[in-house]
Amino acid sequence: MVAGSGGQGALLAGKILAEAALSERLNVTWFPYYGAAMRGGTSICTVVVSDKPISSPVAGMADVLIAMSRASLEDFQERLHPGGLLVMDSSNIKSRPERSDIRVLEVPVKEMAAGLKLKKPANVILLGAFVGSCPVIDPEMVMDAMKRMKLADVELNAKAFVRGKEFSSVDKKSKVI
Repeated sequence: MVAGSGGQGALLAGKILAEAALSERLNVTWFPYYGAAMRGGTSICTVVVSDKPISSPVAGMADVLIAMSRASLEDFQERLHPGGLLVMDSSNIKSRPERSDIRVLEVPVKEMAAGLKLKKPANVILLGAFVGSCPVIDPEMVMDAMKRMKLADVELNAKAFVRGKEFSSVDKKSKVI
């Protein structure tokens, strides 16, 4: 699951992940949901990736939650399986998760975005942190997917993705709690 407020790019991050998984010839569903408000309302998508046929795009419980806002953390952390991974924007979310049975990767997005000159890099930085900490999708496939999708500022988005990936893979023991 990728969740945030409208305008943060949660749906785009999920779509990039889905595109990358398709490139690896995996079965994929991408199921977006957004509230009535274009900016500021809840925005979430579930991405199901499997080497087996997928029976439903709806995921009641998730293995991973990428939370971009405090509201998304509060609203969706209960949908993580015990032992699941929470990747959260610690620059934007000051509260800690209420659960102690999940792994947490706190990503200081604002500090990591310094110097990128990208308007909204949080979604791609968090996606990179997820891919770097959970080897489900080949990072090169994510980079290729961003190019194929013709994202604006593709080079800057690629740098943001690499920063997130490198952050999560530097020393996983000290970052994933």
